[in-house]
Amino acid sequence: MLGILPTSNAEFKTGFEQDLYNCNSSDSSPVIAYVSKMCAVFSNQLPENRRKQWTAEELRKRGRQKRDELLLASNNRQEISLTDTSSDSNNEYQKIPISEDSNVINENEESQSKETFIGFARLYSGTIRVGQKLYVLGPKYDPAFPDLHCSEVTIEGLYLMMGRELESLQEVPAGNVFGVGGLEGHILKNGTLSSTKKCKSLAGVTTETSPIVRVALEPEDPSEINKLIEGLRLLNQADPCVEVLVQETGEHVILTAGEVHLERCLLDLRERFAKIEIQVSPPIVPFRETIVSVQEQNKELSTQHGVVTVSTPNKYCVIKLRAVPLPSNVTSFLNQHVITIKSILDERQQRNKVESQITEEYEDSLKEVANKEERVLDNEEFLKNLESEFSKAVDKEIWKDVVDNIWAFGPKRIGPNILINKVSNYTRKSWRKHANESKNSDVPLQIENDKDINKQSSSWVLTIRDFEENIHTGFQLATKSGPLCAEPMMGVAYFLEDFKISITDENLDVTEMRSKVGGQVITTMRDACRQSFLEWSPRLMLAMYSCDIQATTETLGRVYGVISRRRGRIISEEMKEGTPFFQICAFLPVFESFGFADEIRTRTSGAASPQLIFSGFEMLDQDPFWVPTTEEELEDLGEKSDRENLAKRYMESVRIRKGMSTNKKIVEHAEKQRTLKKK
Repeated sequence: MLGILPTSNAEFKTGFEQDLYNCNSSDSSPVIAYVSKMCAVFSNQLPENRRKQWTAEELRKRGRQKRDELLLASNNRQEISLTDTSSDSNNEYQKIPISEDSNVINENEESQSKETFIGFARLYSGTIRVGQKLYVLGPKYDPAFPDLHCSEVTIEGLYLMMGRELESLQEVPAGNVFGVGGLEGHILKNGTLSSTKKCKSLAGVTTETSPIVRVALEPEDPSEINKLIEGLRLLNQADPCVEVLVQETGEHVILTAGEVHLERCLLDLRERFAKIEIQVSPPIVPFRETIVSVQEQNKELSTQHGVVTVSTPNKYCVIKLRAVPLPSNVTSFLNQHVITIKSILDERQQRNKVESQITEEYEDSLKEVANKEERVLDNEEFLKNLESEFSKAVDKEIWKDVVDNIWAFGPKRIGPNILINKVSNYTRKSWRKHANESKNSDVPLQIENDKDINKQSSSWVLTIRDFEENIHTGFQLATKSGPLCAEPMMGVAYFLEDFKISITDENLDVTEMRSKVGGQVITTMRDACRQSFLEWSPRLMLAMYSCDIQATTETLGRVYGVISRRRGRIISEEMKEGTPFFQICAFLPVFESFGFADEIRTRTSGAASPQLIFSGFEMLDQDPFWVPTTEEELEDLGEKSDRENLAKRYMESVRIRKGMSTNKKIVEHAEKQRTLKKK
């Protein structure tokens, strides 16, 4: 977190950086604190709401007062019982304060059961005091834009956190860990408190483990949907590792790090935050779709394999596209440098004087693959490294000069798929030219293209430049939702080899034709990408857990049996020196991990317990459309292929969950049912 600071005093640029590095607690130094998480506590646990403990003298005094009150009440009852009318009226009069007292008690109980959020923070500079006004800097705060991701807050309380106990404080000097109140509504998960806007944000937008397991939630009673929404809001703020989102279908979805984390979140929702009964959908696990080359293909066929030619429904435009699987080293390189691609795109938008904003889709993508150790490369360094990765490929002729012709990355403009321009008589500015022009001039990059478009519009001719955004949009849609089970693609390169426009009627309005044909170009480009994808041998990529297990010699065989039944793969097995324990490292599919921890504990009688961490995606080397064709395969497996196709089962389960069609036969080799008539 403090990696933004220099290592020597000579490198400090401002005074507050030196105060932050030296942990200066003087009043002249600015207040800078890092809030790592928001802790949910009950209101009755706060020191100001806690019941005061009576001393012995106070208890004796209170006892004497109670006895005097009881004696006075008994004397009043004797006087009141002399007349019936007065007793009836007094009885009615006495019923009123009882109900009022009960209402007051219920209101106090409800207020005490409410959740209050306390920020868990550490102070690095200055002295923080109750009632002080500070700035809250969000994770995406930049001192160059001081009005964005910044708000002002008043410190309502400071607490010394001693386990579950909280003690009130009036001030906290630098170097201490403490709790701070009054941040609810200003900090979601983490942030920075500062008395100056010149400070950089100490918080980050990424986490060590990205949430991979998601479930959809709904209340059993539909009228309690507001309680569920409020409970999800509290859970999202209290748990730094959970993510809450609303899908396009209106479903409320939570993303968790694993099965145990999911159980804990659901328990907190039912008993603490929402306090309602919740219906939970089966866990949703993400997949990826990719393609591989078939070994039997020769080089002549592989150069033209995956080529499709598709025309728009009105026959005005024809698209020729070729799909090629990316080398594995290039795919991993693109996955590791998602933030670099994102930063390059933001720089290009700023040069074009377009306001750059990080959308939720970009944040989801960064959280899936980014980690804190990734270094953001500049434009030139990124392209050089990408060229060196392409040079390691086997078919170097295919990837020659590819970097200079890159059109876009996808999905979401930062994914591990590439659209490459190979259209003759159509050139796009390479990313190197963008970098050079940004250093030499501040002229927007689209001026030249806009001039070309104006010339073309004046000459009443439509060209590929009029449909650049439509082609790009179709590519993004195709890579975001693949043809197998509508999951994102990974490791596919698309070469746009030709784009023909044939409009013979010269009396048509060019602007009107551009709007009519543009939508068809998007769908045609999307369909062309999917068709060329299926020309190769498709594969599914599974989300994988890295599993660490510590087991004894007696339970080693049982652990291996459970991992093999779950289709896991053992990576290493080492015995710890001086102990009878083995350290087992394995890879386990997330799809098969539900109930894995309970089964391990049951089989080993609690002697072994796994630790699961998401490690990435791994290809399942099975074709989901494979059927036996050769004589040997037919003899071994038969026409119906008795061996289970695991990739097909995964694909069909996702398609059924998404409401897509499947070719599964409900009845095979059925005969007509014989009916008996009653006589």
